[in-house]
Amino acid sequence: MNKKLLRTALPMLSLLTLVALACTCGGLLDEPTPTPAPEPTLVPLVPTKVGAPTLVPTKAGVPTTAPTRASQPTQAGGQAPFKLSATPFVHKSGAFSVQLPDGWKVEERSTGVFASSADSVGSVDISFVNTGTQLDAKEVMNYVDAFEKNFFATYTNYKLSDKKTLSDGCVFAMKTLATKSGVAKSVGTYYCYNTSVMFQQDFWADTTVFSQYATPFDQVSNSMKSNSTAAAKSPAYAETYTFTDLNKKFEFKVPYSWKYERTKGTSTNVDTFTSPDGASVFQNITYDDGKTVTQSESGKFALKLLKDVYKLTDIVITEDKVQKDGSERLTWYSNAQGIKGQSFFETRGSTFLMLSWIANTGDYNTFSPVWDVLLDSYKIPK
Repeated sequence: MNKKLLRTALPMLSLLTLVALACTCGGLLDEPTPTPAPEPTLVPLVPTKVGAPTLVPTKAGVPTTAPTRASQPTQAGGQAPFKLSATPFVHKSGAFSVQLPDGWKVEERSTGVFASSADSVGSVDISFVNTGTQLDAKEVMNYVDAFEKNFFATYTNYKLSDKKTLSDGCVFAMKTLATKSGVAKSVGTYYCYNTSVMFQQDFWADTTVFSQYATPFDQVSNSMKSNSTAAAKSPAYAETYTFTDLNKKFEFKVPYSWKYERTKGTSTNVDTFTSPDGASVFQNITYDDGKTVTQSESGKFALKLLKDVYKLTDIVITEDKVQKDGSERLTWYSNAQGIKGQSFFETRGSTFLMLSWIANTGDYNTFSPVWDVLLDSYKIPK
């Protein structure tokens, strides 16, 4: 199964099509006024980088694969603000080792490590993400662009000054931003992809002194040794943030590296999250025209959406189960499109909501844990 098939099998939901479809579903929409569908609008998020789901450590060992970066961007600097620790830090999973700044506070996470200076001027954040499937060069850039937008761009005054692919294949992104306390920071990030694992190095320092940190930061970067085999044992896309929709109808955890798009119409909002390779999609449809929706009407509408909007003319429902919270779950597949998925739908007064996960059949098991994280974190904001 070609992993890119999902991109053609699941077109961006047309709001005009959705409105027209709703007209046929037993009174869900009476006397609608169709309006031309606007272009999808990207809505800035304000996520907080949170800890990933707990990872059961694999047998720790000294990583064996050395980094291949031949050179780093050079920046003029003064006296080095720190020296490297003589003892390398070895992550408990065995995914990497690195010589961190000597004397800095070190905090290990399930998928990385964070080190910071006592004066909070500088910090180093190293992480790894198992992407589940092998990404090509374009898909790696999709990953980079999504992470920059979903995390770094949420800071005030974010400005990307440089983004390029280095000779070793790593992507380097340089930016400036301001912290919540108003401190101007410069951040250099290396995104290095190897055998279905993204190793990410974030180097932070106050903008006024970043040039002094550049050379020793490069020394930290070059000291890192990675082990993709150990890193690939972690759950796919474990680095997540909490997404809350603009109308406060729901919130859940999604990967930083998945592209987010929001399409808005008069009565409809569609929030879509797409993996870098396009092999898996999460999509939430919220429809509200101010009229009460019955459960039977919502069931008809959900099935029509799957058949007509998602073009699943041969859809087979393998399970239809009412949940404890009153929502209904459909588990389904389409042989013609080569995809499988689950859809939860419910009504809250005049609001119809449908949350779907769609994946290429061959990648279903790979992305299932990512979907589970979303479901486990789903809640209605207070």
